[in-house]
Amino acid sequence: SQTVREEGYTRIVGAFGCLVVLGRDLPLEQTIQVINLANEQANPAVVVWKGTEGAEGWEFGIELLNPPADFWGLGL
Repeated sequence: SQTVREEGYTRIVGAFGCLVVLGRDLPLEQTIQVINLANEQANPAVVVWKGTEGAEGWEFGIELLNPPADFWGLGL
């Protein structure tokens, strides 16, 4: 299996996922590792929605798999 690191940013976050913008295209149902750079927590996730490619990159809906309650550090 191949490991590729891609930094992106979130537009919307929730307790069980996020809307993220990435510079690389990903297929639906791709399993990824999401790392919150603010608190260095990592959590597995899956791509559940794919938007269109815009000037800033691709929009994806990401579902976190069994996330800790404080994954985003925002008290959601």
